[in-house]
Amino acid sequence: MTKTNKQQIRMMMHCLMTAERTVKEADTEINTAELTIKAKEMVVKEAERTVKADTKVNTVELTIKATEMVVKEAEDSQQARKETEGSNNADWKTEADIKTAVDMYRHQLLHDAEMEQDLVIKLDMGQSPEDRERVILQFYKQPNVNWARPVRVVLIGDAAVGDGVKRFFFTQTMAKLQCGFELSIDGPGKTIFFTGESDHQVPSTSRALIDSGLFMVVGKMVGHSILHGGPGLCGVSRSLLHPLIGQEGEEYLSINDCPDMDVREIIEEMILERIIWPAASDSESDEEFDIGSKCSITGYLREYIQEATSNELCNLLKFWVGWAVLPQSLYVKVKSVSLPTAVTCFETLHLPGHYTSFDKFKRDLQASMILERIIWPAASDSESDEEFDIGSKCSITGYLREYIQEATSNELCNLLKFWVGWAVLPQSLYVKVKSVSLPTAVTCFETLHLPGHYTSFDKFKRDLQASVSTTDSGFGLV
Repeated sequence: MTKTNKQQIRMMMHCLMTAERTVKEADTEINTAELTIKAKEMVVKEAERTVKADTKVNTVELTIKATEMVVKEAEDSQQARKETEGSNNADWKTEADIKTAVDMYRHQLLHDAEMEQDLVIKLDMGQSPEDRERVILQFYKQPNVNWARPVRVVLIGDAAVGDGVKRFFFTQTMAKLQCGFELSIDGPGKTIFFTGESDHQVPSTSRALIDSGLFMVVGKMVGHSILHGGPGLCGVSRSLLHPLIGQEGEEYLSINDCPDMDVREIIEEMILERIIWPAASDSESDEEFDIGSKCSITGYLREYIQEATSNELCNLLKFWVGWAVLPQSLYVKVKSVSLPTAVTCFETLHLPGHYTSFDKFKRDLQASMILERIIWPAASDSESDEEFDIGSKCSITGYLREYIQEATSNELCNLLKFWVGWAVLPQSLYVKVKSVSLPTAVTCFETLHLPGHYTSFDKFKRDLQASVSTTDSGFGLV
């Protein structure tokens, strides 16, 4: 073997050894890389576990904090609710305005029952009206019910939902009370709970309705509707409403409250029969009037009674004897007076003897009925504005007196409706002189507020007639 060959072999061996070392080093680097990767993976996993643990801790902490906040808010809300309820309980009892007090008490009852179970009534619209009315009556016959609970009305066969359905239910129920139920309870035909003319309806005297306890059901219907903001029962006689709220209602009693027309005619005949007419030798009538004049004046009175409406007869009796109840006797005297006057303690009516026409007699008689009830403002009247002195008050009230004396029957009737809400005279009529632009009326207190700026009767009359014309739309307050 030559020297050259040996050198080549050595070089090959050296290359192989170098290659082996390179391979080993490469394997070592690979292993190291794998270990590094595994280590990184372990670090990442550990980091993920740490993050998850931290997140759980943070979530728990947040949950605890949120729970504490909710509990605190609930406690604050409960405390505020107790304070509000305590305040409401006191407020409605001390509220001077009756309407506001009733509204406050109504809201309190609804608030106290808002978490209770709903009162549900289901009406099948596919049934007959009589069947639906049976369901309504049965619903209100339930004993021991808190009627302030939330109400839910379900109309089977109708897709309507919401508060509109509830309003529909209460409106229909009140309409049935006013106009009658189709359901026949007391003989054939409709079942009528209230009879009489509008604004003078009184409960039916049917023995079947009374014995069956249905008027208790009627009371629940009315109260339930009002409690939930629905309509009330309109058209009921005022003489009936006042005893229901613990007040005297006798002064509001009217002949119109009698639904039987035959009975009304008997009452008119009874008035004529009770009158003691002046005789030719009547010493209490003025001697200047002969029998012809007396007959003429008393004839006007007889004609007035026969033509008068129920309201007018009621007002005449109140003027004559002080209230709308017939005494044993009614006395008439013909006297030298300017306007008809009454001495109520002796049930005596003094009639002027100067009339030559029935229209003038009628107008003066009706004017006297109103003037006799008016409580005029005094010089020290605290309710009239202080800026108006006694001279201004006398001037304005003089215009009112002149208006009443000149007014026709229709104008006086409309004035009464504007003043007190209807055409029946109350026990007293009040007048105040105020700083207002037009005449206004506070009907619940029978008070007429007159502006104090007038300097002529024509302007006063024009404004008063304009205000009176608003009676049907806003009781003079629009």
